[in-house]
Amino acid sequence: MRNPPHWFNIIANSSDILVSNMELKAASINDIKVANSDGWDTYRSDRVVIQDSVIVNTDDCVSFKPNSTNVVVQNLDCTGSHGISVGSLGQYKGETDIVENLYIYNISMTNASDGARIKVWPGIETAFQTLLNGGGGLGHVRNVTYDNFHNINNDNAITITQCYGQSNQTLCREYPANLTLEDITIKNMYGVTSSKNDPRAGSLVCSASDVSQIT
Repeated sequence: MRNPPHWFNIIANSSDILVSNMELKAASINDIKVANSDGWDTYRSDRVVIQDSVIVNTDDCVSFKPNSTNVVVQNLDCTGSHGISVGSLGQYKGETDIVENLYIYNISMTNASDGARIKVWPGIETAFQTLLNGGGGLGHVRNVTYDNFHNINNDNAITITQCYGQSNQTLCREYPANLTLEDITIKNMYGVTSSKNDPRAGSLVCSASDVSQIT
């Protein structure tokens, strides 16, 4: 697949899906910026496997949107992306987002802004960009494992935030996220980050009362 007008693929309202042996590439033409070129997004879907594929893009390699459950992502080669991302979640006040039972295995991530990424909006509405704001949603992220993850010149190896879209972290402490993070495991992660955020290789911004068992 080449140069989509938006996301390459969205798996929505589906179950028992297998995606394998794909090649996705999004490249700028005539200096026009490539945007929103997610490789795969899952949404309201259960029992999904995405595997054995190559992705070159400028947004999430894979993104688990609200109510994605029992998903395996394995043996991917991602370049230029925003990482393999849970979320964003909790964007819409009063709405419940659940993401659970994810296994992300054997990933090569190159020249990305982030490697393993979880992004949750704070407990109060905040303006992130023009025409993009959110916060105050409910739900949980539970039982997520990143295993055997190779970082090659990524700006952040790991990014976990419950203050997504809000630069004022004092406000996030005052209005912590309503969406909890539980049982998040990141293991066998290796490689080298870029010099952009030296000496930091990642970021963890959490609402303490809403987080348990991040290892």
